[in-house]
Amino acid sequence: MQFSRARSDCRSAGRSSCRVERLEDRQLLSSGPLLNGGFETPVVASGSYATFATGQSIGAWKVLGPVGNPGAVAVIQTKYAEPGNGVAFKAQEGLNAVDLTGNANQGSCGVQQTIPTVAGKVYQVSFYVGRAAGNSFYATPAVVMLSINSGAATKFTNSSVTAGTVNWQHFTKTFTATGSSTKLTFLNGQTTNNYTGLDNVSVTVVNTGTISGTVSNDVNGNGVKDAGEGGLAAITIFLDKNNNGVLDTGELHTLSTASGSYTFSNVALGAYPVRAIVPATYRATTANPVSVNLQSTTASANFSLSQTTVISGNVFHDGNGNKVKDAGEAGQAGVTVYLDLDNNSVFDFLDLKTTTDASGNYKFVVPFGTFTVREVAPGGLKQTTPILTLTVKQGQLATNNNIGNK
Repeated sequence: MQFSRARSDCRSAGRSSCRVERLEDRQLLSSGPLLNGGFETPVVASGSYATFATGQSIGAWKVLGPVGNPGAVAVIQTKYAEPGNGVAFKAQEGLNAVDLTGNANQGSCGVQQTIPTVAGKVYQVSFYVGRAAGNSFYATPAVVMLSINSGAATKFTNSSVTAGTVNWQHFTKTFTATGSSTKLTFLNGQTTNNYTGLDNVSVTVVNTGTISGTVSNDVNGNGVKDAGEGGLAAITIFLDKNNNGVLDTGELHTLSTASGSYTFSNVALGAYPVRAIVPATYRATTANPVSVNLQSTTASANFSLSQTTVISGNVFHDGNGNKVKDAGEAGQAGVTVYLDLDNNSVFDFLDLKTTTDASGNYKFVVPFGTFTVREVAPGGLKQTTPILTLTVKQGQLATNNNIGNK
């Protein structure tokens, strides 16, 4: 923060004059293994602030910044109002909040704390980023960079404005501990603003999380949620813990809403097969179940269901002419297979066609109804198997409709 004259005078008088050492009956805001998450210690005089040099401590926090910086960060009491800038620096919670811009507004300034952790456990860091709103001093968003154990920093930006005071925005980050201690580092990430607030920092062990997702009506049966394809309501979704495909007593289950969404809350961390019970006239066009490994606060599993029908089979070389695809009889690639929609025994522009793949397989995705399946036989060969006429229902998988040639 570019301090006003009033703040500069306080600073020039020495840091001890800005820090009140008396004790007050004041709550220390902290949670779990992290200490002084609300920056309530040391006590700061009402309507004042205290600056801290690089290497100093704010309770359990270590101040970071350029070597010798006498004001890397500042702890601001909630009733402080900077003269001439029209901003009341109210804390998000409690009486104090920290300003990571200090008196020089440098990106390398911040606070750091090493907390006790248990290797393999999942933790969530919760904190608030504050942006001031006033004159041109505070024209840009507030940005905080958070890194875990000196790893790559994650950027958190508060672009919101509340006139005349500090706008606080809540953020979280989860991590899995790799050892008996974990270092948390918060740095100012915005060198063109003059206030980057940080307050109400806490760390909690994550024992449960949320699994959520959607059930979509896959109208064209392509396994993708396309524009205009809505949700399906009243579809039963359950956590199939024993993966037997049956909703057993005690297994968590719910119904999708009118929009097709569903949520399981307070689920113990772990791996789960999430399964949809597919109605009789539908088929699943995406994986069912979906394997979910819930290791942080959220995980998702989405489903697509369709009333389209699949007609599939294989075109093969019927070497012995017995009209059956025997072991060793290879599929024939590049063969045109078509649904003879006008039933004139001729492949024409009215018909729906496909081409067999490298293994001789073919597939049609169609509405329910009656279809005649024909081929354009490869040169020099004749079809040995009967012409196929199939009547298929909604959501049916009509497989093994093989066509032999010799």
